[in-house]
Amino acid sequence: MIHLYYADFSSVDPAKLIPEYSSKIDPERLQKVMRTKADSAKVRSLIAGYLLQVGVKRYLKENRVGSAESMKTFAEAVLPLRYRYTDQGKPYLADYPDLYFNLSHSGNVAVCAVADCEVGMDVQVYGKGREAVAKRFFTGQEQEMLQRAKEEGRFEEVFFSLWSIKESYLKYTGLGMKMGLDSFDIDFDSQRIIGLSDKEGAAKQVYFRQISLPNLSEYAVSVCCGCEKMEIMIHQVPV
Repeated sequence: MIHLYYADFSSVDPAKLIPEYSSKIDPERLQKVMRTKADSAKVRSLIAGYLLQVGVKRYLKENRVGSAESMKTFAEAVLPLRYRYTDQGKPYLADYPDLYFNLSHSGNVAVCAVADCEVGMDVQVYGKGREAVAKRFFTGQEQEMLQRAKEEGRFEEVFFSLWSIKESYLKYTGLGMKMGLDSFDIDFDSQRIIGLSDKEGAAKQVYFRQISLPNLSEYAVSVCCGCEKMEIMIHQVPV
């Protein structure tokens, strides 16, 4: 099961969010946030960290991790999360090895995926799709798809949908841009990632889903995992 937590903070003053949510995330992430210069970036990272707190607490409660007393403490306090990293650089939580997570933010939305399986997730706000970027990073099949979308007046929508799927896969593998956005194809019929070479990650069956966030049609959200029958629950978290 994949739980997707999201927050829309478009109507909230960043000057109020920063002091309030600085006390609601773990110290390690707070240090990372405070190294960010722009207030807009601080807010996105803060809210993403808060969503992770919400998701982990729910996971612990549903899986009855710890005593009743410790669960009450967890519910009322900030979890002191300890981050570790795979050889590829993907973060995980040292104290909860059976829990997987991924964070993303764009525009005025932050999203957190918490799952019982390896997961990758990405959110993109629709903007101006760039053909030069598509030619550089997308496969030939995907460029043909974009050309058809352009003729239909849907270039931006398809461009950012493709981008979010690709980013979610790179985050799933943990390889990031080292893998190359054009090293795999997106098969919409099977909702599967198709590797174009024998590079690491290409042979493993990985599936994706595109998610619509309620009342946020200007955002593309994609999730990747190794389960063909993906179960996703979406939770809006107020801020």
